[in-house]
Amino acid sequence: MGLDDKALGSGSLPGGIAAAIAGDRLRARRLLWRAAVTEPHNELAWLWLAKVSENTAEYEHALARAVVANPQNRKARMSLEISQADWRDPARPWPNGRCPFCHVSFAEEPRECVRCGAILSLEDPEVFLEPLEVDRTWVRGFVDRATGEDGPSGPEHHRTLGLAYLNLGDLTEALAQLRCVADWMPEDLVVHRAVVTLATSLDRGSGASCFETDTIDRPSHEELGLA
Repeated sequence: MGLDDKALGSGSLPGGIAAAIAGDRLRARRLLWRAAVTEPHNELAWLWLAKVSENTAEYEHALARAVVANPQNRKARMSLEISQADWRDPARPWPNGRCPFCHVSFAEEPRECVRCGAILSLEDPEVFLEPLEVDRTWVRGFVDRATGEDGPSGPEHHRTLGLAYLNLGDLTEALAQLRCVADWMPEDLVVHRAVVTLATSLDRGSGASCFETDTIDRPSHEELGLA
């Protein structure tokens, strides 16, 4: 019989261990990443993260951090050395991408980052219309860097920045960024669908067009003599 979060406690580490034991690797990785980031010297968090790692880079990173946390852990050190010596094995899964916000590596691009919780795809723009469980520190840090004076430009930059604003719940800024992408890449139907979804949502939410329009100042009840 598996252990649930309640049995092990409500924290990220107990919950991550419980998920790993239950075979829910995706949830385990997300909770264990959260525990490891919160307590970077917690050897147990890194060891369990190594057990459920998705690829070689993540596995070796977790083992290396476990060794830093406890240099006396000979088993972790040997496992790390064996993995590094065996890196030429073509059957080993190597990462082909990374989260733009927290930089965790992944072998296949996921819909949701297991480390920071950010949604990494625009395929389902409706998901951004509800509050998300995202580590805002990572995403906000990316926005701060990307909007600096020396920040890059181009469609991919604006796409990722729009994605960041979506994860932060700032639909207005996200829409502005994605419109830039749509102008550059009119053939990108995914971006165009996201633009329409966001524009429609903002229109409904404000009761007015999301485009810039002239506004009229309505007179108050006092001015109309109705107060």
